[in-house]
Amino acid sequence: MNVIDVIKAQHQQIKGMLEDTLSASGEERERLFKKVKTLMGAHEAAEEAIVHPVSRNQIVNGDSIVAEHLIEEDEARTALSALEKLRVDSAEFQAQLTELKQAVVKHAESEESKEYNPLATGLGTAELERMGQDFEARTRDAGGKPSKGKSQSSERHA
Repeated sequence: MNVIDVIKAQHQQIKGMLEDTLSASGEERERLFKKVKTLMGAHEAAEEAIVHPVSRNQIVNGDSIVAEHLIEEDEARTALSALEKLRVDSAEFQAQLTELKQAVVKHAESEESKEYNPLATGLGTAELERMGQDFEARTRDAGGKPSKGKSQSSERHA
């Protein structure tokens, strides 16, 4: 699978996992939150290692677009760290996780339109496929299942 398809599928998976976490409670919410936090960390690390460096050089305004996305990714890491300190069943956790989900959706849409769609037209199929294999390998242990493109945490996303 090419890297753009892998990333878009993982974006959908992460959105679904965040929805599942918001819908859950107690120990199940705690478990789901840990899973989505792990996958988001691996996903962002893979983007930073594999995709962003290529985007900087291959797309128009690549440096500024990637810089914008890196700021958003840092904000997400900060939000996840803050959430870890809260009780998962608190109103504050619910509110902050809802805000994070909205930010993640906005971030994914921005990456896809500003960075990944232009990258897809600028690189050859073989390079996109190679990058996709690398990306999948880096995120697989964190629960990334891009070939299915759905949340693992709930059958309702099947």
